[in-house]
Amino acid sequence: MQALLKPYKEYPLTPHPLGYWVKVIHGKQHRFGTRWCSPDEALNAWYKQKDDLLNNREPVVEVDGLTLRDGLRLFLESRLQRLKEGALCQRSYDEYYAECKRTRDILGANIQLTSIGPSHFTLLLSTMAGLAPNTIATRVTVVRVLFKFLFEAGYLDKPVRYGTEFNLPSAAVIRKHRASKPKKLFTPAQIHALLKEATPQMKACIYLGLFAGFGNTDVALVQPMHFEGQWVTYPRPKTGIQRRAWLPPEALKALKAAMPIQTTAKRVGYDFTKMGTDLTFYALRHTTETIGGRAKDQIALDHIQGHVSGQGMSSVYRKEVTDDRLNAIGDVINEWLGRPPKGLSKRT
Repeated sequence: MQALLKPYKEYPLTPHPLGYWVKVIHGKQHRFGTRWCSPDEALNAWYKQKDDLLNNREPVVEVDGLTLRDGLRLFLESRLQRLKEGALCQRSYDEYYAECKRTRDILGANIQLTSIGPSHFTLLLSTMAGLAPNTIATRVTVVRVLFKFLFEAGYLDKPVRYGTEFNLPSAAVIRKHRASKPKKLFTPAQIHALLKEATPQMKACIYLGLFAGFGNTDVALVQPMHFEGQWVTYPRPKTGIQRRAWLPPEALKALKAAMPIQTTAKRVGYDFTKMGTDLTFYALRHTTETIGGRAKDQIALDHIQGHVSGQGMSSVYRKEVTDDRLNAIGDVINEWLGRPPKGLSKRT
């Protein structure tokens, strides 16, 4: 395309090398009109937003003519606000952001929202070929949440048509895929080998993963104030559900040497994979669920994991799970490791 040129000296907008008409207002660059649009179209957009921008107000964006870039910006702004309010965890926001970027790159930032239809969703789905069914399910769900938001917020006059293929993989497909994969379960020997080679910080993370069902984000965010005696009480960042777990003396010793744990979720995963195991750090949480289940107290195990027990009103009415029940889970895991029970539920 030929470079943009100002139509006259006093024209208030500046041509950008990428084909946009721009203007810097209060230190921030703003674009007006679509890419390679005429000076008149850009000037019209400037006049519509001028008063709001000059007065530090968010300009009102007209529904007609919204591009995918506009829709993604509006959606991510709403997710960012939820993140700041604590209604959304960082991991979920990162998933939204990544999928929005992929959608923009595949469909094109300047495509009109109203023109998006079944063929575009078929194209999106084709780029997911070969991915695990649960990964496809997550990505399809994010895209559907995006367009549901745009419709319910009034940025689309009617729901989009996804076509017949842009659906979540069936439960059967997901089950068959999981069955074909190795179990996400550690053996006692693997745990002992990891603990032997781990740094003080990673050793503390491993204990929290095994006895408290902590994932990568949990160990990155937990603070000293969440520990009291042999107990850790900490809400699950993803859901806000309160959790409580008993920790054996070995875990407390490791935590004392490592606190405060100063790391990130990504760093936890990266450092763990460097220890020579084929399983991820999150497989410790799977091990907690599997081995802890031997205590035959699913309600207590759900409390440790931060899961909602059952579908009835009992989960709403239940106000506590006693420490002896929670400790019994820890005792079972401790015995599985080849250590005698050391907590409140010690059997005589």
